[in-house]
Amino acid sequence: MKSNSNAKLFIWTELRSRSTVLLRCLSNTKNVVAFFEPCNYVALSGPSEERLTEVRINWKIIKEYPSWTRAHVKELIEFHHKQSHVVVKDFADGLGTNFNWIPKDASNIILIRHPAKCVDSILKMTDDDVGFNARVECLKARMHDTDHAHKGMLQLYEFLKENNRPVAVVDSNDLSLNSNEVVKFICEFSGLPFTEDMLHWKSLQADTLPENWIVPGGFEDLRVIYNPCRIASISTNFKFTKDPNDFDVKHLHPIALEYVKENLPAYEALLKCKHTEY
Repeated sequence: MKSNSNAKLFIWTELRSRSTVLLRCLSNTKNVVAFFEPCNYVALSGPSEERLTEVRINWKIIKEYPSWTRAHVKELIEFHHKQSHVVVKDFADGLGTNFNWIPKDASNIILIRHPAKCVDSILKMTDDDVGFNARVECLKARMHDTDHAHKGMLQLYEFLKENNRPVAVVDSNDLSLNSNEVVKFICEFSGLPFTEDMLHWKSLQADTLPENWIVPGGFEDLRVIYNPCRIASISTNFKFTKDPNDFDVKHLHPIALEYVKENLPAYEALLKCKHTEY
């Protein structure tokens, strides 16, 4: 049972699944605070209670929170939930197997996308050979983690179902093909009030984020290398992406193909559970 009438929504996803654009959509209304990948940055920085980076709102340091751990993240979410709707976008493998960290009164969306489309998009995020090879090595290093990508998302989905937590699976393709109805469903499911503003928003400069977004300070380090939010920042709706069904796996790098093969069973299992009544 929710502690108040404000929505508390978690979006669990994989890289390059339109999740950042979805966060822009759901946060483009009054009285919403959005969290960008808080647990992912804890995981990237080593042991969960040793995270030492500032917490920032649109790059401005929040002095009350000098460090960023899972405990601090949860405290900050609960603080804002008392006053606002809260939407959190993150990766399941950012939790490891610590799924009990998720607040019991939260609604959960598992946002899936075919792993071939995810890795294709990952490898296309850079134009130079150095960056491309670095991404291939990253895929190789994380490939066999049992809780990575769709494998971790499936484990999370099963945990939430077994413990009677609110959870629904949404296909990223549907966001492009039927964004209006999908967004309305997510709002109804989570208790977040739907507004037409969620379907169209103002384009921002590529290196800026909405003022109601909270991000780890370490995210700014990544922004220097590449901006994972660039497309979401400059976008104005869900229609800027190409036809999600227009894709050919033949050109994928061999490591990417292996990555797809490893994640495909979990993706297909989640696909069978996706919400379809739009």
